[in-house]
Amino acid sequence: MRVSRAAAGLQLQGVLMTVVGTLGSVPAFLVSGPPPFPARAIFAVVLAAAQYGVFMRRKRNWYRERAEAASPAELSWSFETIVETRRRVVRRYGWVYAVMLLVAAAFGLVTGLPVAAGQAGFAAGMLTKARWLRSWEQAAGVVLWVVPDRGGPNLRDHAYPLYATPASQSTLAIALDVAQMAPNEDQPGRANRKVEMQ
Repeated sequence: MRVSRAAAGLQLQGVLMTVVGTLGSVPAFLVSGPPPFPARAIFAVVLAAAQYGVFMRRKRNWYRERAEAASPAELSWSFETIVETRRRVVRRYGWVYAVMLLVAAAFGLVTGLPVAAGQAGFAAGMLTKARWLRSWEQAAGVVLWVVPDRGGPNLRDHAYPLYATPASQSTLAIALDVAQMAPNEDQPGRANRKVEMQ
């Protein structure tokens, strides 16, 4: 089975969504006419806060309970590196975010409303929860993994459980964080490799 870092996939999607929300909102502030600039700014803040609140309905304790219930990962599984996760997320979601950016920017030019601000709020929620998972990993001394769902982790569905490897007993966490610095990372055959545990 192939697994990826739970926090990494969520963080990568949050970064992409932040780009969409930020750049997609800019055209709405560049056009002239109604609504006035202050009203647009207030609309953007309220919409971003609302979307952040919707995404944050799952509280921190809920995520901690899922993390604490994580099952041990098997050594025979295939562990993705950060670089491999990034490539997969961009490959499967890149065109979606590009379309979202174009639609939001076009809507802002026509109406003067920065609707993409809602996506920025959604992205803030994703990044917040990714930070929660990383903080829990550091506190518990483990690395959390999840089976990718259509390119990214589905952390809200119990059908996709979390798995754990003890960071203190392996080189896995360090290897995955610095793998992008490896000189031969792009060579064929390095994907889907198994990482040996010490």
